[in-house]
Amino acid sequence: MRVWRSLRSRPGQANTTLIILGVVVALLLGVVLFLAIRYLKSDNKSEDGEKDEETYQTQPAVKEGEKVKREDLEKQKGKDRPKVVPPPPPVGDPGRIKESLEEGKTYRVLQKFFFKGMGQSKERWGNSDTVQVGVVRELLFTRHIEKNDGKRVVEVRTIEADRVVELYTSARGDMELDLGEVDKEALKGLPFGTVKEPKRIQPVKDVALAVTGGKGQNLTNDETTKAFAYVTDLDGRKVRLTQEDGKGVVALESLNGPLTGRDRDFFINRNLLAQADKILQEGKQPGDSWEIKAEQLSDLFSQLDTGRAPKISGQVKVRRQQDKDHKGERVAVFEIEKAESKVNFEERLTDREEVAMSIQPGGTLMYSLPGKFIRSADIEGDLVVTAKQRTWIFVRTRVDRPKTRTTYFCDKN
Repeated sequence: MRVWRSLRSRPGQANTTLIILGVVVALLLGVVLFLAIRYLKSDNKSEDGEKDEETYQTQPAVKEGEKVKREDLEKQKGKDRPKVVPPPPPVGDPGRIKESLEEGKTYRVLQKFFFKGMGQSKERWGNSDTVQVGVVRELLFTRHIEKNDGKRVVEVRTIEADRVVELYTSARGDMELDLGEVDKEALKGLPFGTVKEPKRIQPVKDVALAVTGGKGQNLTNDETTKAFAYVTDLDGRKVRLTQEDGKGVVALESLNGPLTGRDRDFFINRNLLAQADKILQEGKQPGDSWEIKAEQLSDLFSQLDTGRAPKISGQVKVRRQQDKDHKGERVAVFEIEKAESKVNFEERLTDREEVAMSIQPGGTLMYSLPGKFIRSADIEGDLVVTAKQRTWIFVRTRVDRPKTRTTYFCDKN
């Protein structure tokens, strides 16, 4: 009543007060409208981010025969800018760089990887039921070293095969995935589709036995098990990479067809000199243990992080066992001490999406004493994944604490 009495007694003041109230109400409505629009935009941003990511994966970014430089990629701006990680620290040892990647030689690498766990995939399984999920990936590539002066390495890398098999089952019993011998391909000969159109394999029996080493009899029923197979976009790619010590890959050239933005970033962020840092430290004898930076073993863990701009950190503690002869070659054998080892991966997908993964690896490495490179590895552990917005690995499948295993084999000719 006091307010209204005051307004009556002073008409001019009443008009001023009403104007002020009107302005305040308008401001409040504006704030509410702004917040509502922002909320709606943020709610759809994940979908927009996925569309941007899909465009990034499918649109050509490097033409066949085109050469792109790291410094030019780092200068680009905008949401479609390349994702280039900082270069690795310099090795600073020209002799070591020369002996780890011998000029004129070709290194043939076979990597096999699986993860398995309980998960959901409406897209693959058909509903949101929790089932056993297993994914097997097999990557075969060659590294031909054209030049190596101890400071600058030129490599032609050919991805001969990059195959993936996904398995989903409601069958009883464990999904006992088995990758077979480290130097033998396990998925060769199966029918494959593409990432966009994976091939549903029926009957499922042959593929189920292929990825379980013949032990997966409980997975061979088409009523309880579904299998999908495809090759990734890296399959068949051939590129020339130039790396300078301390500067990372400074140049990339596509040699057989265009590269998408994702593939370009994948190659530009490789570290060709990862194993040039001394893995077998001076003076270490059988029985001795020491730590190796996870970055030095990035060749072994590359299948755990399929992102185009991964950040690998952590350390792996190894203990040297007795050296032995393996297929006519003297090798040092390292046992990974799981309790004192941890490898971390970080990958930023879009402005709002990032994935962090870690693993406590256990297993063994064999190091070629005459060749000065990792000959083979067999590593396993539980993969811990934390993420904002999504936790997909390879496919749109949410898997709780998947168990992983990766094998690595390298030969030199």
